[in-house]
Amino acid sequence: MTRILVLVCICLSSQTLFSQVLHGTVIDEHSKQIIAEASIGIEEHEIHVTTDAEGKFQLNLKNMPQLFHLVVRAPHYDLLRVELIKSKTDTSIVILLHEQHFELEEVEIKSSYGQTANQVVSHVEVRKLSTLNGIPQSSLGDALATIPGVYNSSTGTGIYKPIIRGLSGSRVITYLNGIRLENQQWGGDHGLGITEIGIDQVEVIKGPSSLLYGADALGGILYFSDEKYAHLNKTTFMLQSRFESNSLLTSNTVGFKTSTKKLRLAVYGGYNSAADYQTPDGLYVKNTRYNQKMARISAGFGRKNYTSNIRYSLLMMDVGIPGHSHDSIPDPADFYGTKAVREKGLPYQHIFNQIISWENKFFFKKHEFQVLLGNTHNQLQEYEEKVTIPGMFLQLNTTSYQVKHKVTLRNQLELISGVQGMVQLNKNNPDAEEILIPNATTMDNGIYTVLNGTVKKTTFQLGLRMDVRHLKVQDDSIQFNNWYPGFTYSAGIVQRFKNSKLRINLSSGFRAPHSSELLANGVHHGTMRFEIGNRDLKTEQANQIDLTYEYDNEHISFIVNPFYSYIQHFIYIEPSDSFAESLPVYYYKSATSAQLYGIDAGIHLHPHFAHGLHLESTYSLVYGIINNNYSMPLVPPGRIQTNLRFAFNSKRAFKFDEIIIQHAYYFPQNNVFNYETRTVDYHVLDAGLKFSFTQSKSVWGLQAGVKNCLNTRYVPHISRLKTFDIPSPGINGYIVITYNLK
Repeated sequence: MTRILVLVCICLSSQTLFSQVLHGTVIDEHSKQIIAEASIGIEEHEIHVTTDAEGKFQLNLKNMPQLFHLVVRAPHYDLLRVELIKSKTDTSIVILLHEQHFELEEVEIKSSYGQTANQVVSHVEVRKLSTLNGIPQSSLGDALATIPGVYNSSTGTGIYKPIIRGLSGSRVITYLNGIRLENQQWGGDHGLGITEIGIDQVEVIKGPSSLLYGADALGGILYFSDEKYAHLNKTTFMLQSRFESNSLLTSNTVGFKTSTKKLRLAVYGGYNSAADYQTPDGLYVKNTRYNQKMARISAGFGRKNYTSNIRYSLLMMDVGIPGHSHDSIPDPADFYGTKAVREKGLPYQHIFNQIISWENKFFFKKHEFQVLLGNTHNQLQEYEEKVTIPGMFLQLNTTSYQVKHKVTLRNQLELISGVQGMVQLNKNNPDAEEILIPNATTMDNGIYTVLNGTVKKTTFQLGLRMDVRHLKVQDDSIQFNNWYPGFTYSAGIVQRFKNSKLRINLSSGFRAPHSSELLANGVHHGTMRFEIGNRDLKTEQANQIDLTYEYDNEHISFIVNPFYSYIQHFIYIEPSDSFAESLPVYYYKSATSAQLYGIDAGIHLHPHFAHGLHLESTYSLVYGIINNNYSMPLVPPGRIQTNLRFAFNSKRAFKFDEIIIQHAYYFPQNNVFNYETRTVDYHVLDAGLKFSFTQSKSVWGLQAGVKNCLNTRYVPHISRLKTFDIPSPGINGYIVITYNLK
């Protein structure tokens, strides 16, 4: 898909020698028209400039490392990333960009490997959040669920967590700028813990194929990256306001970015507030209300061979817990109201998350070192019957480190090695009524090495990793002290042909049992059950094979991605016939084996006669089987998502940018675990319009539309409210106003 040419005044290789000052012009490969507002950046220092009205740019390379990577981005064009070496004389270049026809797989810089998605041997979904919100989603979880193979397990609209290839919780690991997020993700009613404020893109690595970020992500990894700093010597300001009619959601976000040659700063703030949402039947689901306060700050500093970034993120959230009852046989009518209520009510969760990180990178001719330190603090309080005394009060503090070294051994061959780990303290507040899991200390340490190489049209990767986890309980009533070692591998290859690519990846992973699975013994208020752990649980061991075939030309693109994963000692939770404190008792158990297999596929049509028309459709299907006998719990059904978009190419100040129609069809789910019920199929239809108005250096944006246009009544199979047949929101109008000052 990417066909990008770089023409230099003298004929040199792709590692062209450049001077202390680099002059250039960016033009269209076919029409030879200049491309204004293209972004030219130096990847190592996160410095960017913009082409002027004549398509010209200039970069001073005096304080840049000897070896660096030039990155060129422009709307509707393929991305350019090329490795360059400085020289002593001035140089002028002309960059020719190829128009991008397809967005089925966005080509972006890979945060984890420093490669484009086309070069990575395992299939990685890279998505801009702006793309996921073509029709604005009500939550980050809903936005992620538009990616093939990713689903959203929700408890109302305020609590959501991702499912990747049928797995969730502790088997899906979330990273923000390289820092692992720890926020009691083992609980089904514990949300993702971050919002989309200040985030630029997300990478989804499916299955245990990433050795760089831990071996316990048997389901996959979500890697979020912040928005880029402002262009060099530029200051930008952003303001966005959103309203949704169904839950009366109001969302307001503000952002400020400024950048100089050595210093860069980005500041964001936001507030979201939603009332109880309305079902297609006209009733309101009690306690689906929530409010969120968010802030994010990033500061960067750069010298010739060194860059440093300090980042801080804050989330304060009060979210209601719907579907809550102490009755042995609850009456579903008790979960509904006749009006939308925004005020906080019992039961609810209070969440306080802080994330701070310090990233340092050192660049030499063939070597790159990265040192990343971080701390996350998660405070989770669940209030059930009293607003003064929490039913559960957990404080989780995690300090993590990562040291990574990348060296270029020879042309197209590099070795990445590193160590990483964390120290995690889980503490119960003595004021809480219940203690579900004991006070404990968890220590993780891992070491890995990955070899990447390219020979002509073939790219390969080989990697090994060793980890060890130490879990020690700090509780007088419980004695537990155990070590969990693990060894994993990854091997893959991508073969590029004229209009297609074939990827094959073999990988393994291991996940030590969490303290909640080993030692739980109490009421979990958010799920309304009494959970009992199992000290005899063993480490889960997974092996996966992943195959991807991609084809594209100017008018059609498609991808097929089948996979198979085999997991030993699979841990799950199962209800019993017993009751404790008027709640059903659930026990953690271990299966001898589990299998997950399925397919993700997609097609994108872009007919030449209708240049602005894009028709994209994706298909996802996963099966889960335990002990070759019965279905795995909470496996989502098959899904087809179709996106019809027509983009208008206008140069007027006021523009009608595009019209979007999205349709999702969810298949019936008849493969269910013993405590689940079957789910019928359903359709959901959304539609939206986009407008923009440009005036001098400011741009106004307007989005308006309707979600669930047909007011379809549906209950997702993986909704935690399915037990009471509580449907998702009905018809929902939205409007988004955005202001950008550049």
